Amino acid sequence: MTWLTALTEITSKQVVTGATAGIGKAYACECVAPFMVSTSMTNHRPVNFFVRSAPGLAREALNTVGHCSYTSGCLSHALQNTALTILLPDWFRMSTFLVRKFRNFAAASQRDVTVCKTKETPGAKEE
Repeated sequence: MTWLTALTEITSKQVVTGATAGIGKAYACECVAPFMVSTSMTNHRPVNFFVRSAPGLAREALNTVGHCSYTSGCLSHALQNTALTILLPDWFRMSTFLVRKFRNFAAASQRDVTVCKTKETPGAKEE
């Protein structure tokens, strides 16, 4: 997952959160917006404190049903959300400066991957 993809995901989460808040005025609605979850979409990243398994996240998220209208799903993601909110407030995270930096970082990462793939030649053995 590149930084640009992560930034797009954060923006998508804000849209879903806003829609949930609007719908929640008329209907009982709760929004679960986790951070990184180990699924096929994230290439089954190893589960650790920051990355949760899908069943583990679902189990923890179900504990919040009826208690709040917005949740990160689990304690570790709630702590990540709090840390990001304090260290990188929304106005800075969505600033053109940081978006440009993320875009440049993502482009550089793609170039590095392309260069690594072109250096590898099929059938050639290194000694």
